[in-house]
Amino acid sequence: MITFYTKNIDEKAYKKIVRNMVMFNADDGTPMSGYKAWKKFEDEWELNIFPVAEADTTFKSYWESLNVETNDAMAWGVTGKKFINMFVIDSHNPFTIRSNSMPLGHEVLHAVYQEGVGTFHITRKHDAPEGKAGTRGAAQTVIVHDNWYGTKETTKFWIRYGMIWLPITIPYYPIKQAKQEYAI
Repeated sequence: MITFYTKNIDEKAYKKIVRNMVMFNADDGTPMSGYKAWKKFEDEWELNIFPVAEADTTFKSYWESLNVETNDAMAWGVTGKKFINMFVIDSHNPFTIRSNSMPLGHEVLHAVYQEGVGTFHITRKHDAPEGKAGTRGAAQTVIVHDNWYGTKETTKFWIRYGMIWLPITIPYYPIKQAKQEYAI
């Protein structure tokens, strides 16, 4: 379920973006795996979308137990077990949607890999803030961060946004590819 605590963003557009993120990246090579993962995400996951400008005030209880530095000028989020708390720039501007999409995709990929691969430990291929290449970490974190800080693979799709078609770029690392490259 996606719950919006924002006032200005186009909820329908964001739902389409999240749906595509899950469906593209949850592809494990079996028929309809991306769609099945989307339905499971819709039914079992809680995605809360908050305005980043209120992260330190109204919504601090959603993240204050973590040791993170926040920034009210860019989107960021936290993924846990069956939930994502995402803080986005609350604007109807199409360019803002595009800038919110990559951090949103990063958090959604943590959820996709938590469901599709698990949290057992694997070896990092690239340096990331939580560890150097060659060290081990939870699969659902290592795979996403190896892509985010290392290979930087993305894909682009287009959504209808008012009178225009808006290109959306998201992190792209489908489960079937990760399973091959990490020998899972």
